[in-house]
Amino acid sequence: MDDFQHALDLDVRQELEAAAHAYEQIIAQPDAPLDAYLNLACLYWRCLDFEFTWSLTLEISFIWRAGERVWQVLDAAEAVYPDCAEIRFWRAYFRLTTLDTPPFVEECCALVQQPNATLVPYFYLYSATQDSRYREQANRLYCEAQITLTTKNRYIVSVLESFFSA
Repeated sequence: MDDFQHALDLDVRQELEAAAHAYEQIIAQPDAPLDAYLNLACLYWRCLDFEFTWSLTLEISFIWRAGERVWQVLDAAEAVYPDCAEIRFWRAYFRLTTLDTPPFVEECCALVQQPNATLVPYFYLYSATQDSRYREQANRLYCEAQITLTTKNRYIVSVLESFFSA
């Protein structure tokens, strides 16, 4: 099994400290895949939410490290993948949810128009606006995210489920 698959497996099993360690080892390599950075950043970001972490018995030192590393991981990802819209999306989304910055719907609309755009911003576009123009893409993202339920994908699925069932 390769290192990235091992990290994914740990993440899916919600062995978050071990998954974070595995992702950290991967992103220390010059050829680290984008998803290693994104999964790690989302894992760290989720660990800052008490409602998410209360039942996971995480070490407090790990949670503190997550708070320090989340932004550093995004910075490192952007240094390697400077044109990646998904990195910019997560940076804005983390700010929105942790720092209570204003909504960024217009910026998000611009991100999904970029070359090599990802479906990920559609969970925010659909949940923030409930505009039917975004439902098809949000549904496609929902289906894709369910395939490998990493911390990032679990979050996306949970957000979309709350709006799809409403």
